[in-house]
Amino acid sequence: MSDSVVPLDADAIRALLPLRHPYLLIDRVISVFPGGCIALKHITFSDPSFVGHFPEKAVYPGSLLMESMAQSGYFMGTPEDATAPDRTAYRESFLVSANLKFHRPAVPGDQILLRARLVRQENALVHYKVDAHVGAALIASGTFGALLRVATSEEHP
Repeated sequence: MSDSVVPLDADAIRALLPLRHPYLLIDRVISVFPGGCIALKHITFSDPSFVGHFPEKAVYPGSLLMESMAQSGYFMGTPEDATAPDRTAYRESFLVSANLKFHRPAVPGDQILLRARLVRQENALVHYKVDAHVGAALIASGTFGALLRVATSEEHP
């Protein structure tokens, strides 16, 4: 993914990320830079997860917030380190590890700013850190490991 192709709206995100509703959880990518990105996740009361989590007090499920954070890492810009592989050649990613801390719940009306930063890349294994903020408040932070699958020549021009 080119570092100059931003911002990305929902249509551009769908074209790049091999997920669809209800699993596609990133609403917009604001900025892409070497080894990182900034993305948005909007929490609305119409989200079907609020029917059962929790009916009396709407709290966005931590597992979905974690998945949003993990998905933001897909859009990180290629690092300036010339020895790192170009991630635009990858078609899929598989989350292999996650270590998160939740600081406060996300609720309807929250606009979550996700800041993803590359920690290191070892061939197809990428380690990255994501902080989730609502306004100035840090609501979650964590590190992820993802294994990337290289696209075949038919899948990648």
